[in-house]
Amino acid sequence: MTNTDSNVQAEIAKAVEATHVNDLNAARLDEIVLAATDNDESTADIFRSAEKLEFDASHKAYQRDEGPWGGVGVLTVIIAAAAAGGIFGRYGQSPALMWMPPVLSPVVAVLITLIAVASMRKPVGRNAAGSCVIALVLIMAAGVVTLIAPGLETWEQVSVIASMAVGFAGVAWIQLARARNPEAARERDLGLFLARREARAALAEERERAIHTLDERLRHAGADVGSLEALWTYAAGCAEKRGAKGLERVTGPVGASKLTAILDIPRDHHDIAGERTEAAWEAKRQSS
Repeated sequence: MTNTDSNVQAEIAKAVEATHVNDLNAARLDEIVLAATDNDESTADIFRSAEKLEFDASHKAYQRDEGPWGGVGVLTVIIAAAAAGGIFGRYGQSPALMWMPPVLSPVVAVLITLIAVASMRKPVGRNAAGSCVIALVLIMAAGVVTLIAPGLETWEQVSVIASMAVGFAGVAWIQLARARNPEAARERDLGLFLARREARAALAEERERAIHTLDERLRHAGADVGSLEALWTYAAGCAEKRGAKGLERVTGPVGASKLTAILDIPRDHHDIAGERTEAAWEAKRQSS
């Protein structure tokens, strides 16, 4: 082993030691080895390009989410919960809250109506529709309790009854729109899930091209591919001594693991929810 090899290994060991054990993965070892062998700057643009591709793919996928109506639905539930909380004021628990059901219920009804109007063009997603159902149940419960409470003024009675009626009509229309156009409703429900699936497939193709470009770049720069792989193995050994696990290098040149980590959309709760929704739609389709 030459002095140069020893210096490189010492630098790698030092970098591994300076990295938190939870961050010691295959991609991080790629970074350490490329930096220790002075191949980081010559390949930096490849990784920057990969990060931009992943960002663009993720952003494009999220544009196919339910849109703003999912957020409006959540806001509707929050306001409806506040309105329902006001019923305690009718029974002397918190008199200052007596205004909440008759004042906030119309706000909930208006938000439900807005979502219902939006569904005239295309059905809203199941999250927005479900939020409206929850909000309606809350203001209905608050309304019934408010109506039977003593000391109710006329405007409060009108407000509560009108809110329940308008809210019920809005929810009915939202559900009807989804029932009349099931394919559009399915597309809305699964928009983000399917877009993320498509994005992963597209990123997989980009990943193959990026790894090929990385290999060519390293060879063109005169890097000894075999030496880089041996140094990566040495770095993995250092990391394993610190307790790191699951250090499996992706097939290809050193740096391929980092590209694989970048050019991917990690599985998360969106995928779990999407799989459940897709299964529910499939079961519904088979039963019909």
